[in-house]
Amino acid sequence: MDGIISLLIEARDQGITVSSDGQKVLVRVSADSSKKTETFSLLQRHKQDVLTVLNSLPERLRAGQAWLTTAHQALLGGGSKKAIEIFSKNLDLWDNLDSLIIPRTCPIGSGGCDTNSPVICRSCGETNGKKNHH
Repeated sequence: MDGIISLLIEARDQGITVSSDGQKVLVRVSADSSKKTETFSLLQRHKQDVLTVLNSLPERLRAGQAWLTTAHQALLGGGSKKAIEIFSKNLDLWDNLDSLIIPRTCPIGSGGCDTNSPVICRSCGETNGKKNHH
């Protein structure tokens, strides 16, 4: 599924909006170019995997926020270079996954993001007038 996440990030970076209504993949392409056409074709070819990834984003982000919060607390007391590297890599992944939530809603749930977390989603950040902590 990492390849599908990379494809979704590539699409986002090209201005292609990809979302799900739970049953099907919805794709909007702003302007046509050969690179966008290629990405659009890949999205069509892998639409079932794209749908699976999009539908799993909220759960992955909830689990990721919990992991990042726990790992951050552990790192506050000091951490090895490897532990900091793993944390940073997961922080970047969380941010990329959060950027794929369309329409913009909090993936954590009705109570919103944990304010003690080192990350908050874009939706909660916009609502509270804050930016993500990272």
